[in-house]
Amino acid sequence: MDRFVTVYDLAEQGYRGTGWFLALAGLLLLILFYVYWLKPDSRGERIYRLSVLLIWLAACSALLAYHWRGYSMYRDLVQALHNGQSRQTTGAVTLVQPDGYFLFFDVDGQRFRCSRHEWPFRLGFHPEDFPLRPTFLVRVFTVNDVIVRLQVHRASLGSLRITEDGLSG
Repeated sequence: MDRFVTVYDLAEQGYRGTGWFLALAGLLLLILFYVYWLKPDSRGERIYRLSVLLIWLAACSALLAYHWRGYSMYRDLVQALHNGQSRQTTGAVTLVQPDGYFLFFDVDGQRFRCSRHEWPFRLGFHPEDFPLRPTFLVRVFTVNDVIVRLQVHRASLGSLRITEDGLSG
């Protein structure tokens, strides 16, 4: 029986970046309706509607490119995890240190970092996903320095319980 509990798994977490893109795409559809199905009163209004459409189209295209890059990285990381191409490190957490946009922690002499703000680290484990504590015995799986799975030994948790909001007990 595996004594480790998975507290974070990138594949289970899913890609976290589609909300804004879907909202802008919906607005683009509304603008397309506005431009093409409502009859403009004058030539100036036609030009205005076309310019608004082009601006929104450019914004949606830029956002699509941004999220496509992120989704492609996410897909590659999950595929590497499932194909067994991740690096595994097991040991006690000896240091947990927030530093600006990053959280650093050491396990078995190796330093790991995570961030909600920097590519590609925003795709992996975040401190808000599970509160790490020194002395926790953990198993860290990484692909290209991105934490794709984090497991904590049951004995490290003691009487603490893992809930959707983190630790309780």
